Amino acid sequence: MSNYHCLAMKKSNHFLINYFKPNTFVENIEQIDVLSFKKNNIKLVVCDLDNTLAPHFNRFPTNTAINFCEKIKNQGIVFILASNNFKKRVKVFADKIKPDHVIWSCKKPLKHKINKILKKYNFKPEEIVFIGDQFLIDVFCANRFNAKSILVFPLTNVKYKFQKNKILGFIENKIYKKISLNNMGAGLSEKNPFDFYDVV
Repeated sequence: MSNYHCLAMKKSNHFLINYFKPNTFVENIEQIDVLSFKKNNIKLVVCDLDNTLAPHFNRFPTNTAINFCEKIKNQGIVFILASNNFKKRVKVFADKIKPDHVIWSCKKPLKHKINKILKKYNFKPEEIVFIGDQFLIDVFCANRFNAKSILVFPLTNVKYKFQKNKILGFIENKIYKKISLNNMGAGLSEKNPFDFYDVV
């Protein structure tokens, strides 16, 4: 995945952290070089919705999200929209971008619903990439499949996102800081979207 316009992650000495480590890290989907997917033999993309393709309060996809999805599909790559949100939210969005498959109430990082679709294609793990904005949900799910992963910064204020689950926010922050320390030499951005939760 070295052709992506992004930062490749180093393997951590912390064994547990590696479960939550993405292959690459970008600010947003616009920094992903979709044209490099074919060169890297990527055949299937599993993409998150909220705060990855569009802010959680956007009912419909932005032009950026639509163009991103079209670029992927135009390369003949299977595109799966996989969200933990409810059907009403996901279906309205999916009707506009027309993915090959759509999964609502996905329950990531559990594998069951995604695996049902992956079995239809029989692709190798290294031919699959997950894109999302959370270590504990999207990246961990990708690593459970031994697939590749791209982490993006959340598109909206994550303090709002995690206000009902401060434990989740605390853990996300801790993972980010551990990975940041391990990748300081590679120039990992100092901008931590989870930094409102202090690690003690």
